[in-house]
Amino acid sequence: MKRSCLLILFLTVLFIPKAQSGISSSKDSLQTLIKSFKYNQALEYIDHLLVMDSSCKDLYAAKGFALRELYDYEHAVKAYLQALMLDSTNSSLIIEVANTYKLSEDYPHSLAYFSKALEKDTANLFLQLECANCKLLNNQFDDAINDFMRLYIKDSTNSYVIKCLAFSFSKLLQTEVAIFFYQKAIEINPTDVSSVLGLTNLFTKTKAYKEGIKRTEQYRAIDPSNENVNSMNAFLYLSDKQYDLAIERYLKCIEAGDSSEFILKNIGIAYYSKEEYDMAKGFFEKAYGIDPTNASTVHFLGVSCYRSFYKELGILYLEKAMELYQPSLDKLAMVYRNYAEACQGWDKCPSEKKIDATLRAYEFNPSDSILALSLGSEYEHAKNYAKALEYYKVYLKVMPKEEEENLPAKYSRRLYFENKIKKLTVLSEEKK
Repeated sequence: MKRSCLLILFLTVLFIPKAQSGISSSKDSLQTLIKSFKYNQALEYIDHLLVMDSSCKDLYAAKGFALRELYDYEHAVKAYLQALMLDSTNSSLIIEVANTYKLSEDYPHSLAYFSKALEKDTANLFLQLECANCKLLNNQFDDAINDFMRLYIKDSTNSYVIKCLAFSFSKLLQTEVAIFFYQKAIEINPTDVSSVLGLTNLFTKTKAYKEGIKRTEQYRAIDPSNENVNSMNAFLYLSDKQYDLAIERYLKCIEAGDSSEFILKNIGIAYYSKEEYDMAKGFFEKAYGIDPTNASTVHFLGVSCYRSFYKELGILYLEKAMELYQPSLDKLAMVYRNYAEACQGWDKCPSEKKIDATLRAYEFNPSDSILALSLGSEYEHAKNYAKALEYYKVYLKVMPKEEEENLPAKYSRRLYFENKIKKLTVLSEEKK
């Protein structure tokens, strides 16, 4: 069969016409076409050869390779399987099928063929590793850990295996074990950026920010140009409330060419946390320009506006944030609270809008004494004494304990509002 395939290839190269083959020169070989990355021409050539002899497995294997290089994994698998049908014991073909399934992200089928190849060569470490990888990629973390642990026992210095163990344990929420293996992987290979990021991500989740800062600083001493590590480093400073250092590091990220929404928003958060709302507004606006649908960004922008000099603009952004947060009730509670605060803080805001905003905020925050007090004040200002009485009474019921300390009567807030309630009760009766 091999001689037949070689003879057909030789004769076709010599005699097939250019117009029929579509190949630039009748003397071009299939190998030359593939080496020259002319995969479409190679496929045309292979199909013609298969018409002459459909029993040549090497042609199907070549077709599978060309299709795979063109990212046509579905047809590449079919071609490799046709080759495998002609030589079912060929380990190389079995591995090619497994690799192609893996590239197409069909991990169960990839695992099946890697396992089939492993059955023929049980001591093959490469195949053992690929089986473990497929289980990891298919989210079979328990099974992956078992496979990687067997490999780790054979070689405790393989940083890739150790890193995969760390990742798998982290996915199973076994954080301490994951941290142990990430640290071990970094000890073996300090330049492994994925292990550094995996470890510092766990430090972020466990709020061990200083440990994360230490690790990212160690990596930055090796490679100060890695964007992901620099971004994580800045984020850790932000999380640790070292806002000035966070801003400094994020600005360096921008200088290095990373002006992503994430970077811009976090600079805004750093300035916001420092109560420098005007500076925060500028960065939130830039982040908003990249993604105007990010509810959190719009929320921060709205609050930054009304807490600086842009009261009306802040209200508009908060109204947009309310639309974007639907139907996330936990987020809406805070944005309505901020919206009410913004309306109350804008001198030109109509009284009806202030009341409406505060009522909506109060619906989401019924235990908020400040909102009850604000409603009482707004209704009193609007001379709706009955409603003012209702909310002042609520305020007295939920008044924070720190406001009920033993003070001289003339300084007592409780006494002040009790007297106000008496006065408003009279006014309310007179209005009837």
